Amino acid sequence: MREILQGVGILGASDPTPWISARVAGDALDIATVLPGLEDHNPHKDNVLVALVALAGVTAVDVICARGLSEAPLAPSEKVRRDYRRRSGFRRRTEAMRGAAQDFQPPLDIIGPEAMRPWTLINA
Repeated sequence: MREILQGVGILGASDPTPWISARVAGDALDIATVLPGLEDHNPHKDNVLVALVALAGVTAVDVICARGLSEAPLAPSEKVRRDYRRRSGFRRRTEAMRGAAQDFQPPLDIIGPEAMRPWTLINA
């Protein structure tokens, strides 16, 4: 339940830094919970070691992420804030591009999936 709540917090927050830090704290709690399994009388000690290695890896990733977020500025840079809503991806204006590929004929030697081959001969 803790992981689900933290995930929702990370995805829903405008600043996920405290939520990632909460993940680090949760990882520490998980490690503290698994550590008693290393006692000598535990027959599944190898499984506990595998779990601890996995937890250490996840904790390291969370610590790196938390550090990166804490050092990052909250306001996006000018490069990120540029407005690209009016860009179409075409080199010319939209009006000039309309119908530009109207007379395009695909090459007849296209090799495609067997199921698509009947449609490649329609315009041939």
